Amino acid sequence: MRNRTFILSVVTAVLIAASGFQAGAAQVPASAEVQAQAAAMTLSSEDLPTGFTLTGETFLPLPDATQVPGATAHYVSQYTNLDNGQQIRSYVYLFEDDAAATAGMDVIEGDEPSTLTDAAAEVGSGKAELTTGTYESLDGTVIGTADVTFVRGNVVAGVAVDGADETVPDSKLATDLAKRADARVQQVQAGEFAIDLALPGLLVPITDNATVIQAGYLSAGESEAIYGTQGSALTSLTGTYIQTVAFGDEGAVPRVTLGVSTFATPEEAAAVVEQADLIFKPLADQEKVDGATVEGADSAVAYRYTSRDGSIAEKESYRIIFAQGTAVTVVDVQGAQDSATAEAAANAIAGPQVTCQTGGECVKPAAPGVIPG
Repeated sequence: MRNRTFILSVVTAVLIAASGFQAGAAQVPASAEVQAQAAAMTLSSEDLPTGFTLTGETFLPLPDATQVPGATAHYVSQYTNLDNGQQIRSYVYLFEDDAAATAGMDVIEGDEPSTLTDAAAEVGSGKAELTTGTYESLDGTVIGTADVTFVRGNVVAGVAVDGADETVPDSKLATDLAKRADARVQQVQAGEFAIDLALPGLLVPITDNATVIQAGYLSAGESEAIYGTQGSALTSLTGTYIQTVAFGDEGAVPRVTLGVSTFATPEEAAAVVEQADLIFKPLADQEKVDGATVEGADSAVAYRYTSRDGSIAEKESYRIIFAQGTAVTVVDVQGAQDSATAEAAANAIAGPQVTCQTGGECVKPAAPGVIPG
């Protein structure tokens, strides 16, 4: 798509790196249903060639409503081949109706550099284009791209394959992946895709006045890849939705990550908490908290640690992992002003989070020193 930027590269619970895209303007849909649909429509790592790893996924700013009316969500997942630097971006725009999507496609695809060339593509239910050529990234690097964008009902979606340099990637790969994305979009639209669309609605609201860094689903394989495990209790999860936001300027700390994973049985969920020391990579200066509990949860573990922003204070971050029924939830606070503030904030978030994911009211937590009032 024309949005050729490098999105923030993060992984669940722990921020790994940030790139040029400023996510502060990201627009997370107010509707949890729209959030879920958008995040479910992009390709997962299992859909891609071997060697590509998830490096970021999030909501992006909506197009100018005066030029592209009716857009309700803009979402992207980005994958990187760490061996050759090639990247794959799977993206979607959701619209209020089919007519708005068709009109939106014409505007979104309308203005592009002379170094790019369009050709018709055979995918989707309406207009579709294959764009090939080069573009200039935010750091001035010239990048070769093959990008297929198409309309399917009320959705404009696409897949872009970006090279590590100005060499234009194979357009067949982009076309094949776009067809796979089209099938996925149709499954989500029909309510037939095997992903839990209720998960985003199980997280307490924390995105107001925050920079959204990460938001999206993780498969079992992606979760294991992130934590560097294989054959752990995570292999039995049926779905994960994760969200990381920052409350400092331009993505700076403090940051909060919330993630909910579901399992087939309460026993499988409990096993993740029991095996947490083995599943999750040790954090800097990690200290396990004795006797950690969360009211309403079946079991819990907690850790103090020092984040990458540890110059603030030692062990200024706090993570809670708890099981409740068939769900495992991560509440992670990074970069608070001190250890006590991080611990208090994590516990202040965990209580309302239990209420929210068990059918109670989902309200913004009060976490002084971390989440602004």
